[in-house]
Amino acid sequence: LGLRLRPGLRLGLGLRLGLGLMEDEDKEEQEAELEALLAIFDDGELSVHNEGGRPRHSLRVLPEGDEDTAAAAAAADVLLLDWWYPVDYPSVSAPDYSLRLLSGRSEPRLTALRAELDELWVDADHQVVLYTWIEHLRSQLDDILPARQEAPTAAPPAAPEPAAIYEVVVLPEIVHGEPFTDRRSTFQAHAAVVSSEAEVFAVREALMQNGKIARATHNIAAWRLFDEHRDVVIHDNDDDGETAAGGRMAELLALTGASNVVVVVSRWYGGIHLGPDRFKHINNAARAILEHMGIIAGGKKGKKG
Repeated sequence: LGLRLRPGLRLGLGLRLGLGLMEDEDKEEQEAELEALLAIFDDGELSVHNEGGRPRHSLRVLPEGDEDTAAAAAAADVLLLDWWYPVDYPSVSAPDYSLRLLSGRSEPRLTALRAELDELWVDADHQVVLYTWIEHLRSQLDDILPARQEAPTAAPPAAPEPAAIYEVVVLPEIVHGEPFTDRRSTFQAHAAVVSSEAEVFAVREALMQNGKIARATHNIAAWRLFDEHRDVVIHDNDDDGETAAGGRMAELLALTGASNVVVVVSRWYGGIHLGPDRFKHINNAARAILEHMGIIAGGKKGKKG
């Protein structure tokens, strides 16, 4: 009898070990997903509350581009997404969540939205899904929230300098690099030759008119140019939530001697934490497009568009 039971006992132990490994993988994916969300959303949007040992994550779903979170929240009702991670997310279960309006107002559209989130979870095929949920909720805000009023201003904006009124900025030609993917995160570089900071801002603004680029998790930028009038090198960068990435790109521009150029690297986060590899991919994408444009040694000119 003992011999007949022993194989079953060993199978049960193996199953328990397998489940333990799966739980460890789920925990790692949850931590990576939360780290990415905390990098994208500020403290006024995303908060974590420890309730009885089970953290509740609460996000104020605000329209894309609302930099003044406090003003946006005060100007209109706010859609709130609360979620809790089950131990077997994402390998088995979806996040436990609730969807509500801050005012407590009843909104029939919320019922349909919950069904849509459930469908998105099925489509995700047991991959992390929170960012997909948030983007979908953002896209539906116009149907849920009342029209927002402009926040009052303390004083009218100062009149621009007369010279600025007549300044005309011609948009430089933008070169787009080939996108590449690692562990479901996609990277693509964009660059343009510039002669002034006004052209830098024009390039970045033009890129944001592209819906796909605007929806990237991060659009990291760095630029370096020589100002002949002041006889100085102007350089700056923007992490866009990917901490230290802009500074690394700026260092690349300085070390390679690149000048009169702005580089933007878009990253679409795919739900898997890449660790330091993300910085390598960002700088490699920037270096490749600079080489293709002939701005630094090592490549040939590429396509423009």
